[in-house]
Amino acid sequence: GFCILNNVAIAALYARDVLNLERIAVIDIDAHHGDGTEDILAGQKAISFFSFFEKDIFPYPALESPADNIHKSGLSAGDTGERAVKSFARSGNRC
Repeated sequence: GFCILNNVAIAALYARDVLNLERIAVIDIDAHHGDGTEDILAGQKAISFFSFFEKDIFPYPALESPADNIHKSGLSAGDTGERAVKSFARSGNRC
């Protein structure tokens, strides 16, 4: 999100446009939401962005998705992987 060059977004776009991959998933698991990656990849055909982050900390992202290919799940501090999957499924997102 705060990178000068967003390497993962560049790699995803390269994989789609140069390597002709038809389905690409970018999975971000971090304390902070990947807002820069979301901004770059929102609406990009063939690329899905999945973000798991601690809710209620900077940059305080909205849980609504700006595009159909953006999937966000805000978790509480200390949540487990099992909780993350349940949270993601409850939000109506599909992996």
